[in-house]
Amino acid sequence: MPEAGYAALVVVLDFRPYEAPRLSQTVRNRQIAQAVRQGASPPELDRLQAELAPPRVTYSDREYLQMLSLLRTFIDSIGDIKRTLLTVMTSPEYHLPHGAGFRQRSINDYDALQTRIGQEVYDTRRPNPCAALSHLG
Repeated sequence: MPEAGYAALVVVLDFRPYEAPRLSQTVRNRQIAQAVRQGASPPELDRLQAELAPPRVTYSDREYLQMLSLLRTFIDSIGDIKRTLLTVMTSPEYHLPHGAGFRQRSINDYDALQTRIGQEVYDTRRPNPCAALSHLG
C-alpha cells in the first residue's frame, strides 16, 4: 500500500461458493416433486430448478465448518496481526435467517463466529466506513 506509506497484506476471500450446500440429485428431485404436488406453476418450477441447480463449486459441510473456524481463528488473533486487511465477500442472503425450502447456509451456522462478528468485528463506537465491519451493497 504505497499510498499509505506502509507495506501491508490485503486478503480477499470470496465466501459465496461456501454458501451453497451440496444437494444430491435425490434431494433436488424430492423438492421439485413436492412443488408439483403443491400445484406450482411452470414458471415457479423453472425458478425452483434454477435455484436447485448444482453450483460449479461446492464444499461439504465439514469443509464449510473448517472455513468458518478459520475465520473465527483469524478474528481471535487479529491483535497479533499488523497491517492486514481481510475482506470476506458474501451474498446478502448469507446474513439472513434460514429460509423455507431447501437448507441454505447462513452466518447463524457457527455460533462462535457469529459472536465474534457481533462483539469484536462490528465497532459500535465508529460509524461505517470507519468501523471494522462494513457492508457494501
